Amino acid sequence: MRKVKTNEFYSLHYSNKAAEHMLKGEYDAAYANIKEALNIKSNNLIAVNILGVLYHRTGHQQWAENSYLYGLSLKGDHLELLNNYHNLLITNGRHSEAEQVATVIASYDNPDPFRWLDLADEELAADNLRKSIRFYEKAIEKADYLHQPYAGIAAANFKLGRIDQALTAMEMAMKNAHTIKTTNRYQVKYNALKSMQETN
Repeated sequence: MRKVKTNEFYSLHYSNKAAEHMLKGEYDAAYANIKEALNIKSNNLIAVNILGVLYHRTGHQQWAENSYLYGLSLKGDHLELLNNYHNLLITNGRHSEAEQVATVIASYDNPDPFRWLDLADEELAADNLRKSIRFYEKAIEKADYLHQPYAGIAAANFKLGRIDQALTAMEMAMKNAHTIKTTNRYQVKYNALKSMQETN
């Protein structure tokens, strides 16, 4: 187990506080904490990524891009940062550059299925449905025994009006569920989808 240095610990602490404030829409407090995190450790990739998201949310697009580009110059896992940079480019209508970043993400080989699952859930919540499906599929590539990615694919396909694909994914979610409670929850959703399919 890697020992965390004191400055790294405090920098991560302030990064986490910044993320909490940002989620509440408390952008000044988020900025103050992220500034503290970066003062302690300027190459904290998590803090740099949060700073980029914060700038993006507050309308400072160029500063957001500068943050992401700086983050990409640092060592570390860039998956979340690349996804946020991709979203920035899409928001600003820079589709050609966004496609290049999407290609990098598609070839990214992070072995942790939960990293892909978290990204997929974020994209689903933002109604980036096709993108969420791609990330759920990446999670499945890494761990096809999980039920959550299939449930996510079902939800995205339902929102896209693709009931047949939603049913297929929900069947897999039920098959992979490990508890009766989860299986029952999926069964209710499956039955609802089935009745929708039959009425169409």
